[in-house]
Amino acid sequence: MTASGIASERDARLQRMVALQEEIDWLVYRAFGLWDGAAGDGVPQRAAEGLRPFHRAAVPPEWRDRSRAIEADPQLGLLESAMFKRPWAGRQGVFGHSDKPFAEQLGDASTAFVQSLVESRLRESPAPESSRRLREELLRSTPLARVAAFLGNPIEDVVGQALGHVDAVPFLAAFRFTDSGLAKHTVWKESWALQRREDAGENVGTIPVPPKYDQKDYRDASYWRLRGKLDVPKERFISYPGCESNEDRESVYGWAGWNHLQRAQALAALYQDRKQREGWSKDRLTPMLAGLLELIPWIKQWHNEPSQEFEGLRLGDYFQSYLEAECRELGLTVEELRDWRPERKSRAARPTKKARAAGVEGD
Repeated sequence: MTASGIASERDARLQRMVALQEEIDWLVYRAFGLWDGAAGDGVPQRAAEGLRPFHRAAVPPEWRDRSRAIEADPQLGLLESAMFKRPWAGRQGVFGHSDKPFAEQLGDASTAFVQSLVESRLRESPAPESSRRLREELLRSTPLARVAAFLGNPIEDVVGQALGHVDAVPFLAAFRFTDSGLAKHTVWKESWALQRREDAGENVGTIPVPPKYDQKDYRDASYWRLRGKLDVPKERFISYPGCESNEDRESVYGWAGWNHLQRAQALAALYQDRKQREGWSKDRLTPMLAGLLELIPWIKQWHNEPSQEFEGLRLGDYFQSYLEAECRELGLTVEELRDWRPERKSRAARPTKKARAAGVEGD
């Protein structure tokens, strides 16, 4: 079936659902003695959202007596009003926004399908992948080729559209938060540290409630949408800004479903690749070590039992030792990792009015 055929089938089913919902409403009215007319038979096969009894105009012939009853009975008139009737108008309001054309809904569905394939790929093992590698993998996908053919679009366009709208949040807080957000994040980390001490049996007194985040605390509006006031992860993917390979400069992604240990393993593998194979400098490696530093308290909390898979190693302690060894080799301190911040993007100076008149651009 073509896309237009599916759209027609969808519209037909929606109109049938509207008709059936109307019939249910009027069966209830009759059961409560508000209506003594016919119900349960003669249901129109279709009823568009704007052609229902309470609209009192251009309704199907089977419902014209209901429109007259609505006008005659104040109780029915109250129930049969736009305030109490399901509008069947699609997603609306702050979260749903407005109903999209069917073609756009198909595009959204294809994007979701592509991202599900990406998610399955990244779920297989804790290893970040570049957009190029993901694209190559997706272009070999038979199901995706069928989706592209159904949409009538080249598979390259379908993949590019999906990878261009990935719900991802950076691996490191300094990439996620503004200065105000990082200040609040520090308070959260202090509260978590106190909670861990209390869980270990220490009396730490009252643990302060950390502050909530605002949109201005995030470096990007998408992070605010995905994390919100409590920085609760709702994204599907992890992004690794600054970790793009010298070979292709393509964005790098991981799966947000990895636990803290898997995230550390993925980040350490990425770090080793950039350090050994590509020969990255200290400056470029530092944010990856800062990301490991953020993960270690959680690994110690959840994954620090002796691991049979790793010959009895306590993995939280292992990553702590690994981080310390890498810092010594690069000449870094833990404080420098905590204080690391991405470079601010400089804004080009705007030309003066006189310069613009002379055709001279700003620096």
